[in-house]
Amino acid sequence: MRYRFMIAVAALAGLLNIAWLAPAITVEAKAKVSRFGEYSGYSERRFDGFERQSLYVPMRDGVRLAVDLYHPTKDDKRASEKLPVVLVKHGYWRANQTADGTITSLITPGNPKHLGSVLQYMSAYRDLLEHGYVIAIADPRGYGASFGNLTGFMSLHYNRDSYDLIEWLGSQGWSSGNVGMMGPSYMANAQIGAASEDPPSLKAIFPEVGAFDWSEDILHGGVSMVDRPDERWRSPGRYIMETLRAGKIPDDPEQFGLGAGTRIPPVDGPDGERLLAELLAERAKTLEADAAAYDQAAGASAATDDASDAAAYRSECFYVASCANHQFTGHTVNMKDYLPQLNQAQIPTYTLSGWRDITPLAPLLWHENLRGPHKTSIGPWGHGPNPSHQNIRESWRRVESAEARRWFDYWLKGIENGVMDGPSMAYAVLQHDPGKWTWRATESWPDQNVNRRPFYFSKQGDDLAFGTKQPRRTSEVSFDVDVTATLGKQNRYMMRDVTYPEMSENNSKGAFYTSAPLGEDLTIAGAPVVTLNVKSTAPDGEFHVSLQRVDADGLSHFITEGKLKASHRVLREAPYEFFGLPWQDRREKVVKATPPLDNKTPAELKFRLQPTAFTFEKGSRLRVAIVGADADFSYQEPVDPAPVVTIVSGGKYTSGVELPILED
Repeated sequence: MRYRFMIAVAALAGLLNIAWLAPAITVEAKAKVSRFGEYSGYSERRFDGFERQSLYVPMRDGVRLAVDLYHPTKDDKRASEKLPVVLVKHGYWRANQTADGTITSLITPGNPKHLGSVLQYMSAYRDLLEHGYVIAIADPRGYGASFGNLTGFMSLHYNRDSYDLIEWLGSQGWSSGNVGMMGPSYMANAQIGAASEDPPSLKAIFPEVGAFDWSEDILHGGVSMVDRPDERWRSPGRYIMETLRAGKIPDDPEQFGLGAGTRIPPVDGPDGERLLAELLAERAKTLEADAAAYDQAAGASAATDDASDAAAYRSECFYVASCANHQFTGHTVNMKDYLPQLNQAQIPTYTLSGWRDITPLAPLLWHENLRGPHKTSIGPWGHGPNPSHQNIRESWRRVESAEARRWFDYWLKGIENGVMDGPSMAYAVLQHDPGKWTWRATESWPDQNVNRRPFYFSKQGDDLAFGTKQPRRTSEVSFDVDVTATLGKQNRYMMRDVTYPEMSENNSKGAFYTSAPLGEDLTIAGAPVVTLNVKSTAPDGEFHVSLQRVDADGLSHFITEGKLKASHRVLREAPYEFFGLPWQDRREKVVKATPPLDNKTPAELKFRLQPTAFTFEKGSRLRVAIVGADADFSYQEPVDPAPVVTIVSGGKYTSGVELPILED
C-alpha cells in the first residue's frame, strides 16, 4: 500500500475549524488565508498568459491521443522552471474551433450561449495556470482528434491510456513530476479510472459532479431515462455518437446548443489537418452502428411494448448486471467497482458536487467509502456552474477555484496551507429562496446532529395529511395513473439549468399528503425515506415521489424526489457503506421473481429520495406527492384503461416518510 500523505501539515487548527465556513472578511493582499472557499497569500499569481501546444502522445499500444498543453507565460515568456501539471481527460472535445478558426477551451472563453463553450471555459483552470500550473487537456481514445477505437468508458484500454498519459506528463523536462487531475461529470469519472491504475506521478485528483454507482445515482429504483419519441436527441448516447465522436456538429447545430461551423481542432503541424480528416473518415464508418446499439441498450427506441403488457409500459435492460458494454449504463463501467484499487492507492481525492445535481448521493458515498485522504463539498448548484441564479453561479466558481488551488498547492507543490485541517466536509443548507443558503461543516455523514424521525400518512375526512402519530384506522386513497405527470423539463436528470415549476398541477395527477403549518423552522440534512403500501390494477408501475414546501399562499415548491418501479422493490444489504438507507436488489432474476402488484393485497414499497439539506421556515408546510409518471424523464405510452393505484395507510400499514432532521 502506497501512502501519499505529506511529511508535515500546517498547524492551522485554530483557523480551520467550524469558523472556516464563516463569511469572507476583508484581508490585506499579502495575508495568508486558507479556509473553505477563500485562499490567498500562500502562492502568487505570477503569470498573465499562456502558450498553447497541441500534439499527439503515443500510448503503450501505439495509439495516439490528441493533447493540448497550456504553459504559463509572463510578458509572453514561457515559464522556465519545472511546474506541476493538472490533466483533464475531457470527453467533450479538448477544445472547440469555430468557423473563423478561433479556439475555445477550458482556458479560453467563448460564446456562453453555446453549449460547446459552456462545456469548455471554466475560470478555475485559468486561475491554476496563472498560479504556476501547466494545464493538459486530452481527447480520449476514439473521441475528438484522438486515434483508436472506442472500447467503452472506463475500459481496460481507457484507464491504461490515463496511466500512460500521466506518466508521460510527469516525465517531461518542463514538468515537476507531480500530476493532478480535475474536471466535472465525464471528466470526474475519468479520474476514478485513472486513480485505479495508481500511476506514480498522480498525486491528487479533484472530481466534480461525478458518479459513484450508476444504478443508485441515476437509475435508482429501476426507472430509466427514456426520451419522448420525437425528442431522442436529448439522450447522452445520441449526443456522444452523433457529435463528440464525429468531431463536428450535426446538421441542426442549435439542437445541441453549438455554434454553426464548430468542430474539433486538429493538432499542430503541417500534417494536423490530414491526420484529423483521415481518422474522422474512418470513424464515420462505425458511428451509425454504434449509435443504434446504444439506443437499443438504453431503451431509447421509439417502439413501445404491446399494450396488453400494462405492467411495464415498456421493456428495460437496466438490471444491475445488464448493458455491460454501453456508455453510462453498464455494471462494468461503474466507478464504485474500483473501490478496492482506489483504497489501495489512496490517492488524495477532493469531491465537489451539488444538491441539485443529477448525482447528489455520489459525493456522500465517496466520502463514506474512500479510505485515503479525502475532502468533500456539496453546494447549492446543479450539474455545473450555469444555473439561472447569478450568485449560485458565482459561488460555484469561487469555491471551485479556491478549493482546487488549496488542494493542488498542498499535494502537488508541497505548500503547507492546512487544507487537511478542520472538518472534512462542507455542505450548503438551502432555503426557500434558491439564491440563498448557509454553509455548514461536519467531519462525517450523516451530520452528527441529524436524527431520523418517522411521519405517517393518514386520511382525515377529505384531507390527506402526515404527522408524527401512526393512525389506528386504515384508510385508502386511489388515483388513475396519468402519464403526463412531470417534474418539468428542467429537472436534475436533464443536467441543465435546474428550475422546477410550481407543483400543484402535477400533484393533482396523483395523491399528496400535507403537514400542519410548522411552529418553528425545520431543517433536514440527508435522504428522506418513503414507505408506500400500494394496490394496483396493473401488475407493475412507476412511483415518483417528491418532497415539497408549501408556502403561505398554498403554492407547492419542489425540494427533492425519488422513484421506484414496483417490480424492483425487493431490498437487500448494499455492497458498500450506504448509511442504512434502503437498497433495491435489482438483479434480473430477483426482479423477474418479484410478485406482481394486485388490487387486493397491499405491497410495501420502501425507497429513498435524493439527499438534500433544506430549511423549511416557520409557518410553511411539508408535502409528499405521489404520481405514477415523470413524462419528461421517463416517457411512458398511455394505456387504456389507465392503471388505478391505491395507497393504503394506517393500522398495520406504515405508509409515510422518514425525515433526517438536523437538531442543533
